[in-house]
Amino acid sequence: MPNREKLAHHWKTTDEGGIPRGTFGSVLSRDHFQQISRNLHFNPNNHALAKKDRAWKIRKLVEVLQTTLERSYITPAYLAFEEAIVPSRSSFNKMRVYLKD
Repeated sequence: MPNREKLAHHWKTTDEGGIPRGTFGSVLSRDHFQQISRNLHFNPNNHALAKKDRAWKIRKLVEVLQTTLERSYITPAYLAFEEAIVPSRSSFNKMRVYLKD
């Protein structure tokens, strides 16, 4: 579940970090977005995997996107990844790992 407080910053009338003011409000109202996001499901909630898989509600969409991107993305000959670019102790993003020096 995304952090609702920070998600609401997209509709602020003042600049918030890298998000220019009025960016999302000109396209979709905050209340309408919240209503859509509450009801947007691609899979049933009563399935056994719904309790284990954090992306269960949109799993089918994720799989289609992964398949599409795998077919269209060509990995370069050299791909560098710096471990220090994603240090985090946040429990919200399970993909990030705190790497102690």
